[in-house]
Amino acid sequence: SATLEVTPVLAGAQASLTEQLSGEASKAGEAAGQEGGAALGSGLVKGIAAGSVAVAGAVAGVGAALVSTAGKTAEYGDQIDKASQKLGVSSTFYQEWEAVLQHSGTSMDKMGGTFKRLATASQDASADQQAAFEKLGLSMEDVSKMSPEELFTNVVSGLQGMEEGSERTAVATELLGKGATEMGALLNTSAEDTQVMIDTVHNLGGVMSGDAVKASARYQDSLQDMQTAFSGVKNTIGAQLLPVLSDLM
Repeated sequence: SATLEVTPVLAGAQASLTEQLSGEASKAGEAAGQEGGAALGSGLVKGIAAGSVAVAGAVAGVGAALVSTAGKTAEYGDQIDKASQKLGVSSTFYQEWEAVLQHSGTSMDKMGGTFKRLATASQDASADQQAAFEKLGLSMEDVSKMSPEELFTNVVSGLQGMEEGSERTAVATELLGKGATEMGALLNTSAEDTQVMIDTVHNLGGVMSGDAVKASARYQDSLQDMQTAFSGVKNTIGAQLLPVLSDLM
């Protein structure tokens, strides 16, 4: 709604500014009551009017920049919304771990198979997967009650707490699949290091709020609906013209 209100508000401000400045300059010129004063007043009117045009251009430029920024933000937020829903996690969790994984040379986009594997294992684990969970100190009873976010976080922190070697590699591969290779660098750090990265991305303003992400998704959906409507009008007009043009040809 803020984006939609920017244009009329700026247009009103521009018109008001031009009107006030020009009006005040005219009054000043008339009040002088002398030829020189009148000439000065006329000059002021022209000068201020020209200045108003410059201000108007600047205001219009700011408005365009704001709309452009809002559009890019909405596109980014909409991507977060769709991607987080695919993994079954919150938008905040997705952004936090996207930052963490990027520091480790990978991304959340590559974790789809890992989240699916963990979700399946939490409800229908093989004997090897049960053993892998137990090596991380996680019982199947606890695992089955965890959300996707809790399960992923506990498995990663558990692996970070294990000594680097073949045993950790086997456990990671069993539970994370290909994600174990993607997260190799991250597993060589600690859970404390991971939390520091999460805190940092929040402090830097790198996490959009849940409301902002939802607003972005609504904006993009509305934009798509509007584009569909324009296409519908164009196609309707074209369909009416086709028989006439066919006869003409």
